[in-house]
Amino acid sequence: MKIRTMRLGIAVSALLLAGIVYWGYHYSRDSSLHSALAASTLQAGDLELIDGYNRFGNRLFLEAISQSEASANRFLSPYSAAVALSMAYNGASGKTAEEMARVLLYPSSVKENVNRSNNAILGASIQRTEKTELQIANSIWLRKGISFKPGFLAANKSYYNSKLDTLDFADSSAPRQINDWVKQQTNGKIDSIVDPAIGEDVISILLNAVYFNGEWSTPFYPGYTKEQPFKREDGTMAQVKMMHVGGEYAYAKTEQAEAVRLPYGDGRLGMTVYIPGKKTKALPELAEWLLGEGGLKKISGELRMKTGSIALPRFKLEDKLELNEILKGMGMASAFNPQQADFGGIAALVDGNIYLSKAMQKTYVEVNERGTEAAAVTKIEISATGAQVVDDRFQFEANRPFFFTISDQDTGLILFMGSVSDPRES
Repeated sequence: MKIRTMRLGIAVSALLLAGIVYWGYHYSRDSSLHSALAASTLQAGDLELIDGYNRFGNRLFLEAISQSEASANRFLSPYSAAVALSMAYNGASGKTAEEMARVLLYPSSVKENVNRSNNAILGASIQRTEKTELQIANSIWLRKGISFKPGFLAANKSYYNSKLDTLDFADSSAPRQINDWVKQQTNGKIDSIVDPAIGEDVISILLNAVYFNGEWSTPFYPGYTKEQPFKREDGTMAQVKMMHVGGEYAYAKTEQAEAVRLPYGDGRLGMTVYIPGKKTKALPELAEWLLGEGGLKKISGELRMKTGSIALPRFKLEDKLELNEILKGMGMASAFNPQQADFGGIAALVDGNIYLSKAMQKTYVEVNERGTEAAAVTKIEISATGAQVVDDRFQFEANRPFFFTISDQDTGLILFMGSVSDPRES
């Protein structure tokens, strides 16, 4: 895995942890007024799904950093992964559906309830203001010649507003079309997620794209930014561009962590930054407390408005996370097993079995004096073993004797008929 990043160690990783708290709550389309009104209509099950997605994200992040080098930064969108998997859940049954529901922490395993809550959360979170924008887009790309179940397509189109597009995956232009959609939905920050050649067994590609752009409520003044030392996890020092700002912010300090929330725009969206406290001391211990021991909720309850100053590194990074093994380790094993997966609700096959062949996510984030720009794309590739694809392409060559008719298409009346044994003029 290659990560293009400034090696900012503890502070950067703490920022990324902070992002988990907010990713699952917002979806952009029109205005913050609409979202504020819609948010009041969320029901208990909708709020439970939000909580479940957050807890799923906590575990997902812990699993991700456990598989990383100690010095590596990580950035992911648990919400994006959860939504993409929820789209696939519409075609799952039996043990596969049970495992997915358990890992994603659905408050109800009934698909209608999950879909309705997802739709309500998206609608309630619509927001686009002068200083903040958060867009979410879903799409399902279908291999031409496969008979997909109408219920699977209808649920994803209706509840997730998924773009449905049928493509000839064997055509060299298909990956480009899909990647163009990704690039458009992420404002060019992620330009591709599909390989130049789509696997022959892949019958569908599910995508969720998230794009966020927010200006700080109080920007960092560029003139105060200066080179300063940053102590990395291994104790070595690095010189980084450190931004500075002062004012009144929500702040908390406990023995486990110190936290401050930096709001964007009107304050609804914000980034909370966490650094280790006396008891956690280092990033691994901080992450375990925040994500594994419920520290995020605990310290959120301690935040109080106080006047102070903030120093924050300026940074930009990209990340790529393969999700197959992580999700299997979390308890979603059968979905990725070609023999055991139960996704009969996705498509009707003459032979073979449908399974999730690849789950991955790409992310981008840049934090500077003006604000934050971030994007994530989650891809779920759905494949089939031994699938007989109905290929409606043909190549017809009348290069031997043939028969023909001339008829009335509406009535079926044959007006002329004939045969040609030698097309040379008689």
